[in-house]
Amino acid sequence: MTGALARRFHLGILLIILLAFGLRLCAIERQDVWGDEAFSIWLSSQPLPEVVAGGADTHPPLYPFLLWAWMRLAGSSPLATRFLSAAIGTLIIPVVYLLGRRAFGRSSGGLAALLAAVSPVLIYYSQETRMYGLVALLAAVSVYWAMHLLDEPRTSDAAHTGGKPPGWGPWLAYLLSTLGAAYTHYYAFFVILAENLIALPLLIHRRRWSVLARWLGSQAIIALAYLPWIAVQSAFLSGKASAR
Repeated sequence: MTGALARRFHLGILLIILLAFGLRLCAIERQDVWGDEAFSIWLSSQPLPEVVAGGADTHPPLYPFLLWAWMRLAGSSPLATRFLSAAIGTLIIPVVYLLGRRAFGRSSGGLAALLAAVSPVLIYYSQETRMYGLVALLAAVSVYWAMHLLDEPRTSDAAHTGGKPPGWGPWLAYLLSTLGAAYTHYYAFFVILAENLIALPLLIHRRRWSVLARWLGSQAIIALAYLPWIAVQSAFLSGKASAR
């Protein structure tokens, strides 16, 4: 792709992102605040130790923490709290573009970004004061970095790295995004399961033992980093949450 054509393509992606942002802000206050949104606003209005404490909510604490910080800056009106979700939902678009480009090429990435921008489901959850947009964003980032780590090194890369596994930067990005998704919503574990169902047989088949060792190490780190939340939340999940 020539330089001028590449610039036009990138301008098109920028316009898609702006379209997504506009659609997510359009009529964002039309719906009244409903029960779960009201609970999110109430919880994030409490002192920070109560916001992130186990037993405060069924769900993990990352979104309430972000909303707590956001409300200190923007206030607690429906528009202010939903704007955070709209911004998070807009960030999904460039991630979807990068995912599509890595998997199928630049044109497919652009089409995927456009479909994500106008997706009614993604727009709906970008207009709620809830954690669903955040878990979708972090799960998409996790999948992107998983794809990066599992890619076979190109010949030019191998010449410079001696065939070594990817550096620590991509591994850290994968760890943070995956752990962030898990600390946002429990459904993130379905994404982690899917990543492992693909990664383990693939790395074994390709005999990429060093990458496999790092992959298993990253999964162990994620599990260990999640243990504190399991410990503080187990009583709530077996009590009030199970009754709910």
